[in-house]
Amino acid sequence: MWNYRVVRKKQGEEVQYGIHEVYYENNVPWHCTKNPVAFVWYDEDNALEILEMVREGMFKPVLDYDDF
Repeated sequence: MWNYRVVRKKQGEEVQYGIHEVYYENNVPWHCTKNPVAFVWYDEDNALEILEMVREGMFKPVLDYDDF
């Protein structure tokens, strides 16, 4: 299973936030994409589905990149 989540990355004194694909094992996050995702879609219905998935991820707790 996977979904979109906000992931916090610390680089020295700087903190960045991005939307990443996060993958789960037994409902526990175990992997995320190295870089934030870029969104590409092919029709309006698909765009709305992707945006809804991103919106859902925005309401979940922020994950730390270093935890992966």
